[in-house]
Amino acid sequence: MQVQSVSPLSTLDHNLQQEVIMRMLHLIKESFVFPEVAKEIEQEILRKLQEQQYAELLDPTQFSLQITKDLQVVSKDKHLGLKYFDVPKGNSEADKRQEAENRKRLLSLHNYGFEKVERLPGNIGYHKTLKFFETNLAGEVAIAPLQYLANTSAIIFDLRDNTGGSADMVALICSYLFKGRIHLNNFHWRKDNRVEQIWTNSHIQGTSLQDKEVFILTSKRTFSGAEDFAYSLKVLNRATIVGERTSGGAHPGGFQRINDHFFINIPIGRAVNPITNENWEINGVTPNVEVQEEHSLPVAQYMILTNLIKKSLRIL
Repeated sequence: MQVQSVSPLSTLDHNLQQEVIMRMLHLIKESFVFPEVAKEIEQEILRKLQEQQYAELLDPTQFSLQITKDLQVVSKDKHLGLKYFDVPKGNSEADKRQEAENRKRLLSLHNYGFEKVERLPGNIGYHKTLKFFETNLAGEVAIAPLQYLANTSAIIFDLRDNTGGSADMVALICSYLFKGRIHLNNFHWRKDNRVEQIWTNSHIQGTSLQDKEVFILTSKRTFSGAEDFAYSLKVLNRATIVGERTSGGAHPGGFQRINDHFFINIPIGRAVNPITNENWEINGVTPNVEVQEEHSLPVAQYMILTNLIKKSLRIL
């Protein structure tokens, strides 16, 4: 079913509402990670449509929020959701190039998700990120803070506000924390039943951090790629997780176009850890030390300083 491009809109009519829903369900059926769940989604959304439960939702934002809620109730997948863009997004090659340039410019203003790096008392390194963007955009920016931490005694990665991102950025940062090549994760993609292995890089630029004690701070907001980072390092016994159980999103995907204003984010694969043969979907990552997020930083600092004192005493 072909959905026509629409001009800027402030309200929906019932025909456009139905077009968006039908196109959305077609895309979910074609690519959602679990085909059997896609069928359940289709049945439930069509039932609500037939019962006119969306009839009064003519505000595009409220409509998209309700559809997202209904999708997630059925699927239990926090990645799945309908997104409304007030400013229409063109579909020509020129539009796509402009969109990519605008995105890169915006990301640069936010330092590609790298929020803060500093040395805390006791020579503890602190590294805070808000997002893991693709390495082709943010790789060079990612390496600089890691090198700043090269002379610290231990490192805290603060992922409490990190909402995820790219697996290749997770692999890049992890490459500085291990000696040699390490198998981090597998992604099972629905299309072609393909399995993609994720490994750390064989070579890094600059100084390795493989000898540093690593702590990771988490919260209920920690999601997706940030959970991948925490889960992988926990399973490999490379980091101590301090904070709250994470949100629980292990199914990667991306936005697919419905029309100029509506896009649907569809999980098209699932992470499967090579050690546990499981992932963090729904259940999240359970910390080694569970504390409220506001207490996680001082707790991690205390644990690091205690370990450093013990090591000093053994030397003496």
